[in-house]
Amino acid sequence: MAIDVKIISNEVIKVLSGLDVVTTKIFNSVFENVALKYGAKKESILKMVDEESEKSLIAHVNKLLEIESKTEIKLSELSKNTESAINAIMKKDLKELDLIHKQLIKIKDYKNDIEKALYVDELTGFYNKKYIFDKILSKENGSFKNAGLVVLIDINELRHINNEYGMDIGDKVLVLFSYMIEKTIGDKFKITTARFGGDDFLVFTNESSKYKDLIELMNTFKRTFLSKKIKYKDYEIKVTFSYGIGEYFKGDQFSTIISNANKSLQKNKKTQVVGR
Repeated sequence: MAIDVKIISNEVIKVLSGLDVVTTKIFNSVFENVALKYGAKKESILKMVDEESEKSLIAHVNKLLEIESKTEIKLSELSKNTESAINAIMKKDLKELDLIHKQLIKIKDYKNDIEKALYVDELTGFYNKKYIFDKILSKENGSFKNAGLVVLIDINELRHINNEYGMDIGDKVLVLFSYMIEKTIGDKFKITTARFGGDDFLVFTNESSKYKDLIELMNTFKRTFLSKKIKYKDYEIKVTFSYGIGEYFKGDQFSTIISNANKSLQKNKKTQVVGR
């Protein structure tokens, strides 16, 4: 049975998010327990996640913990402002009400900043994995709230590009690719885009009836992107990607739909066109 590292990673994040602090030792212990739960052999667990992914997951969880701590402070301020507002209204203290109003505006701005920090990938500007699980899927069972189509996209050989030319060039590839997704797919479909992993993206649309149109558009996008080259010193780097499309209905399990889309993606690695 194939072990899905992404499913394991998602559960690891949920477990770690409930802790006060996350260290490498704690991460390894939690990851091992979850991996064993899904049937992984103990000797193969360390090979399932590389050092870069481990650091990324730990940083992600610690960022969530930091945001949670700051949010609790702001909620405390909001509670105090509410009490002050009630007293000011009873006393008809307009100056106090004006001061509270300004403080509430600051808290609202802070809320927007918090949501951006929680849900937006800093590099690409796309939503992140947490947004998918909090907004697109049901928190109770991880199923889709609505029907639609999802495109799973994988940039081919991004790790090789990082190793050969450096992380800065890899980041440049990700930024260019994100821009092309918005420009190409976003011009034709109403979409929600998310960076699902290091080199994986998800594009959601509610326009289920346009499945064939989406396939044609993705094939055009693939050819267009293939013609783009990233210049680095004396090199011109050609970047390719693979994709798979999944159709989902309200109540469908996210893991099942993504697994099916990934099978389509693997076939797409060998051909320019993907079918239903």
